[in-house]
Amino acid sequence: MLAALLGLASSARAQVPDCPPVEPGIDLPGEPAEDGAAPTVLVVIPKDASGAISTAGLELAPGAQIVDSRFSPLLCATIARVTGAPGASPASLILQLPENAAAVPDDEYAPESEPDVSPVAAAPEAEKPDPYRKQQWALDALGVDAAHAVTRGENARVAVLDTRANDEHADLASIHVAGGTSARAGQHGTLVAGIIAAVRGNGVGIVGVAPRAALVSIPVCEATARGDVCRLYAVVNGLDLAWGERAQIVNLSLVGPANRVLERAVRRLDTLGVAVVAASGNRPGSAPAFPAAYPWVIGVAASDRSGRLAPSGPVVDLTAPGVEIVSTSANGGYAFASGSSLAAAQTSAALALLTSASSGDVASARRALFGAARRMNATAPPALAPLCDALAKLERPCHPIEGSAPTQTPLNAALVPAPRGNSISSIAVPSGSARKNIFTPPTSIGFCSGTSPRARHAACAASRSSTDSEMFE
Repeated sequence: MLAALLGLASSARAQVPDCPPVEPGIDLPGEPAEDGAAPTVLVVIPKDASGAISTAGLELAPGAQIVDSRFSPLLCATIARVTGAPGASPASLILQLPENAAAVPDDEYAPESEPDVSPVAAAPEAEKPDPYRKQQWALDALGVDAAHAVTRGENARVAVLDTRANDEHADLASIHVAGGTSARAGQHGTLVAGIIAAVRGNGVGIVGVAPRAALVSIPVCEATARGDVCRLYAVVNGLDLAWGERAQIVNLSLVGPANRVLERAVRRLDTLGVAVVAASGNRPGSAPAFPAAYPWVIGVAASDRSGRLAPSGPVVDLTAPGVEIVSTSANGGYAFASGSSLAAAQTSAALALLTSASSGDVASARRALFGAARRMNATAPPALAPLCDALAKLERPCHPIEGSAPTQTPLNAALVPAPRGNSISSIAVPSGSARKNIFTPPTSIGFCSGTSPRARHAACAASRSSTDSEMFE
């Protein structure tokens, strides 16, 4: 019976290349949830030496049941969601596991701060292309206009695991939604998608850093009374979908606890040559934010237009513009927002441009990205450099564009070149971090008041702080 419920690997699935298994064992809280909610855990059963998956040794507690299961190509294992009675502890659901299996919490992701979005009209058609381009200081800092004369991200593929991006937005007409297509468009995912791939030169809105990259929006969150929640089971499924969609770059603008299943999935993507970019979080402290703190992930913190580092988690591989960033909004308009989620999106988009320029060679793109990165001082993390510096390392030099915005390096001090190569693995992950069950997309979104776009712009310019943002037409 358990074998049928788990949907064990078919002959086609058994041919998935071998990969290191998730560390076996039970790692579940022994206390029930404070609100008495029904517990949910994940059971991961990898293939054995013969390529088969066996349920021998799996025993669930009375009242526990498998509610969903599937085979994960990245984990080379069947992964199942097990739920129990309200008030039960997660640890009480599993009486026995197969020797090679693992049981972990089905951890949650939830937006940190996202107020309700009041409906506003989309940006009107304009005589000049992209009327809000002048608001995009990050594109000036990164020299995007000059870089676009070399590449706009053609043939690069980026997967965004988040809330569903609004694929009906006028500036996001070219994106594709994979899985969860019935989900409502979400603000956070739409902001991230716009930074990466908003259409250039369509007469409305903004410009994406990689407007011709193929962006795949993979919804991994669901709306609840507590806001958008993304469980680990959905995130791992999204990572599998990203691999199936042939994504070269995966953007995870989410933060939360260490989890051995998540670690194995992102490590597997890295082994397969996929670059995984994640937000480092907005809250300083000793506890690292995952998945950004894993050495196989590029962890990105936000910086402002002066190059100052915004509050972030302790493990940072790179900084990128992430304060007062204007992007697409789920309601068809545009919004300013701040946070490492947006800095991660800038970095994913930069990698898409470099991957395009290197004919799909993600490893070369990553080396160029970090080879061009610069430090404000000896102890600061490297900052995302103007894209033409990275393109030059790929022997794809930029040429000045008449009438384009000047390139401004986003640092306000003397620059020291970062060490050559990818610095991802050079930062140790602290051990023994406190576990929490809530993950948060680290983005701050708010509003400035005003009766017209001009008035709202003026109000925001006068009062905006690093946590303010603006919704406008």
